[in-house]
Amino acid sequence: MDLKIPFENGTKYSIELDTNGIYIKAGKFESLPRNIAPERAPLIELSSEAIPGGGIDAGNAWVFKLPNGQTWNLATGYALMNGHPITTSAGVVESSNPQDGAKAATEQGNTITSTETFMDEQGHSFQLTAQATRNELLGFVIKVVAVC
Repeated sequence: MDLKIPFENGTKYSIELDTNGIYIKAGKFESLPRNIAPERAPLIELSSEAIPGGGIDAGNAWVFKLPNGQTWNLATGYALMNGHPITTSAGVVESSNPQDGAKAATEQGNTITSTETFMDEQGHSFQLTAQATRNELLGFVIKVVAVC
């Protein structure tokens, strides 16, 4: 079984995979972007191990490069449990540890807002909201947007 999760960067800022941003307990990454450009939605693709009962349990840590040297850390997590029925999970959490992302994965997904408020180039304040939401075709979509 495979998971294909679009990561929608709905901001005008770039997102980079943290240098220690990969955690895999089960499964493997088939496709993992290192950088996500503004207003883009690349796929994160994972496959379950080719063994009976195999599944996916993984996470990533990302760094948002914001104006004036500001950064925001986000961890994302994904899971697929083989069984009857097959269940998929995803989650987001404010963290620089990819294991925290894996722990945040739930069947319902979740939404978070940055605890910190940032300033854009014009001096306007904003926060970032990240969500892992169910999608009929793909299972989950991860999306990040700026909220004024």
